[in-house]
Amino acid sequence: MDKNKDLRKLPLSHLVYLNSEVDADKANKFVVYHYPLLNNSYQWKEKKAWEERIDAELDSRQFAYLMKKNGNQFGLYVALQSSSDIPPSIVDAELQPITPVRVEYSPVLNPVWIRLMMRSLRAFGGHCKGAYSLGCPLLKVDSWAGGVNAISLDCRTQQLNDGNTTEIALFYTNVPLRPLSNDDDIDRIQKPLWVYDKNKVLVRWYPGHERKPRGTLFKEIGKSKNSRKQRPFLDLSTPTRFEQSWPMVLKPVQDAFILFARDYGFELSAKTLNLQPLMLKTKHNELV
Repeated sequence: MDKNKDLRKLPLSHLVYLNSEVDADKANKFVVYHYPLLNNSYQWKEKKAWEERIDAELDSRQFAYLMKKNGNQFGLYVALQSSSDIPPSIVDAELQPITPVRVEYSPVLNPVWIRLMMRSLRAFGGHCKGAYSLGCPLLKVDSWAGGVNAISLDCRTQQLNDGNTTEIALFYTNVPLRPLSNDDDIDRIQKPLWVYDKNKVLVRWYPGHERKPRGTLFKEIGKSKNSRKQRPFLDLSTPTRFEQSWPMVLKPVQDAFILFARDYGFELSAKTLNLQPLMLKTKHNELV
């Protein structure tokens, strides 16, 4: 039997690209600004303060942003839609404006470019407006009368052994959203909430910063033992369960990522898994 003839290719949610094929001129058209921060001024105990201030400033205005250390540079990276856009105003802990610097593309910045491009995708526009935490977009995967199950998406890159191929792995954090109860006092809630807009898109709302929107308010809750059963990464038992597996849930994001990155010089392709029928050893097979 020809084993290659029976192979089936299954696309995964991971992506790959060749470093040598990145078009630097196109990549430089992706407008990125860097807001430098003193590395020793950013301690883990201060993360929540930075997170709350930056999220409140940026996510309501639909900027793709990323807090990251890259080499000796540490700070906030913000992507704009065009070179004519004005970079947002960001202040430090002493409320002094931080002067942003336009970042010119170089291969060492590929991880920054990749993560900012993923966060810029319009594929999230039908799900949410505003980020979940530090720029990570939110994707709604399930909803019912009692709440919403969503995931906060991010990606990471790793260099493969050949030295020229980079793999992009999408990963997520579960974000269960549940309606506020009658016992919840909105005036005492400090964390941002979520509400559907007129287009049934989730919008992040900050109590005390903006006027209370109409509609049911949802709060983020922690995991519990009574939470819904998590879907498997890959379930090939039936066509329906395969459609509910993560590679298929993430496929619209993956497709949009490939198209968007191509405009900026990165030729991404889906990583595939080669499947082959399992030959069971039976008396009939042995006779044949």
